[in-house]
Amino acid sequence: MARLRIRIVTGLGTGRSPLQNFLLASFLIHLGLTVTLVLLPQFRRGPRIPHDATVVELVGALPGSRPEPAVAAPAPKPEPPAPQPPKEGVTVQSKEPKVVPEKKPVEKEPSPQPAPRTDTPPVETDEQAAASSDVAGSAAAGASVSALEIGGAAFAWYRSSVANTLYGHWRRPVVSGIVEPIEVHVAFEIMRDGNVRGLRIEESSGVPTLDRSALRAVSDASPLPALPAALSEPYLPASIVFRLYPEGY
Repeated sequence: MARLRIRIVTGLGTGRSPLQNFLLASFLIHLGLTVTLVLLPQFRRGPRIPHDATVVELVGALPGSRPEPAVAAPAPKPEPPAPQPPKEGVTVQSKEPKVVPEKKPVEKEPSPQPAPRTDTPPVETDEQAAASSDVAGSAAAGASVSALEIGGAAFAWYRSSVANTLYGHWRRPVVSGIVEPIEVHVAFEIMRDGNVRGLRIEESSGVPTLDRSALRAVSDASPLPALPAALSEPYLPASIVFRLYPEGY
């Protein structure tokens, strides 16, 4: 059986070829997609942040913290009422401020100041020098120490001071069997600062314990009171008598 071939020829004139139309349509489609992909994210995104900017996120209040209460504005002070004119027949007394007398501070009486001390002891009168004793101790006490041989009432205080110092350092021995006072004479030199040198027995009592106790008393008492300023000598020779009395003398 023979095939029937039908050929349809359509004349399009001198228009574009199908390949050109396909390329043009493809270009327009791709151009539309590109524009859509570029412009669509711009509408969805937020404002553009520069690369060198620092992003700070704000957080809510810390847990446990309380918001500070708002400070209320102070209420306006009410204005004082205007003074009303006094009524007829009523006398208005003006209130004057009371004047409080100023209290004056109480002045304290100055406390009495002690009299300044002087290095030079007071000078005794002749009556006081005669009344003062030249020995420390007595027969009633069982022993005594004689004073220095310095004449004049001006040195009575120094004689008594040296005698009392030696008597306070004397450890008297116990000597039994004596019926009358026994004594020992001790000689030495007192330097200007009161130190003692040249200590020796000038006249023994015959009782070794008494002699030794007298030497020990002078040695323990050194330095004695310094020499008075009125004495110009570099040292003062001294001779002291230590006397021991029998019991009941």
